Amino acid sequence: MRFDHPAAWRPATIDQRHLFLAADNGAPAMEIKWGPGAGDLDRPIDALAASLPRRGARLERRPLAPAWQEALGERTAQGFSWHANGSRARGVAISCPQCGTTTLLQFLAATDHEATAVIASLDDHHHGPWRLFDLTFQPPAGARLGDFRFEAGSFAINFTLGRGETLRYARLAPADHLLAQQDLTAWAQKVMAADHARPLDEDRVGWQWSAPPLAAFWRRLRGRPAHRAGAMWTTNNRILALALASRRPITGRMMDRLRADFTVETT
Repeated sequence: MRFDHPAAWRPATIDQRHLFLAADNGAPAMEIKWGPGAGDLDRPIDALAASLPRRGARLERRPLAPAWQEALGERTAQGFSWHANGSRARGVAISCPQCGTTTLLQFLAATDHEATAVIASLDDHHHGPWRLFDLTFQPPAGARLGDFRFEAGSFAINFTLGRGETLRYARLAPADHLLAQQDLTAWAQKVMAADHARPLDEDRVGWQWSAPPLAAFWRRLRGRPAHRAGAMWTTNNRILALALASRRPITGRMMDRLRADFTVETT
């Protein structure tokens, strides 16, 4: 799933098929949910209605605004609006006949222009890399989203790759201010729990650890990682880091590929 949104909106909740965006002041801005089930537009709208408070809530199906209809093209859609206890939203349920995806979009604080721009940019066929904030990264196929943390100047997101295997991405900024306090090795130990981190060159540190053969055997048997590797580096006044934990040996080629796929936009 891919779409564009105003720069002032920030992810507040991320799940496998659910994303909630909030404005800079923390107010809810937009929610999107998606999943299989092309053609059934009543189901997601009914589920939304059931989630509203029992008292003082009202949801109505509405015709689409002409601008929304034009932005959606050939996709089947149903507009709606609701209000409950002082809160209100408008949105649309969308069915794509090509990929079989049904999407529910609701806008809680968006202008007509902002909402139309989001809908026009919606791409439910997208299977490319993740893009969040100024970052682009590509977890391995089959990776499942785990927990995450977004704070001022700090970003971290974790993926599960299999039993006992995880991948973590992190970003810190501004690098010049942070590195004036501690060097890159110290930040790797603090943020990524990388006790084995060592400098690789002026702006990059790395670490790798493997359990002894017998311990590695028992770790694999119990679904625990037997190997850990990671890297932390600076680019465009950001500190980027990734850490991989695996039951299988981690090669330099694997780490190079993950690092190459983890980039930050230049300004």
